[in-house]
Amino acid sequence: MIEIRPVKIQDANELLDLDIRNRTLFETYSAADRKNADYQLYNYRKNIDKQLQDMKNDDGYHYVIVQIEENKIIGTIDLFAVVRHNIQSCMMGYALDQAYNGKGITTYAAKEVIKIAFNELGFHRVEAGVQPTNIGSVKVLEKAGMIREGLNRANVRINGEWKDHYLYAIVNENF
Repeated sequence: MIEIRPVKIQDANELLDLDIRNRTLFETYSAADRKNADYQLYNYRKNIDKQLQDMKNDDGYHYVIVQIEENKIIGTIDLFAVVRHNIQSCMMGYALDQAYNGKGITTYAAKEVIKIAFNELGFHRVEAGVQPTNIGSVKVLEKAGMIREGLNRANVRINGEWKDHYLYAIVNENF
């Protein structure tokens, strides 16, 4: 069973461990340009402090994916790039421990966070970008009800190389 909950400062150790275990996978698809020195507990606490401030300021919303039986953080899912006023949109991004891939966990988490975005946070639109080669993530977005709207060519630099991304979105029809 899986739980989605807001990140807490006490999660820093587990998030550091998660990222170290999955460093190769995460750095393949993430725009975060990390160096060895970034993988320190101090930096994770500082990042969580910023995430907590983001949530207070309506600048972003940051959640962890918890495997309840093991009481273990196995992933993260975030709403970021918040735009309010006449737009009311945000981007969604996620990362899951490779050991748990292929079990529907990320799809479940995406559906839950989309519900939160629409029902609790008042967003009209949630977007996500995914590299065309990341077939698992493409499936997650489609199973979560998102629609592919186009291709953003060379729009994100990952490991020094510009990568194409499909743009997916879902609109709150009740907004």
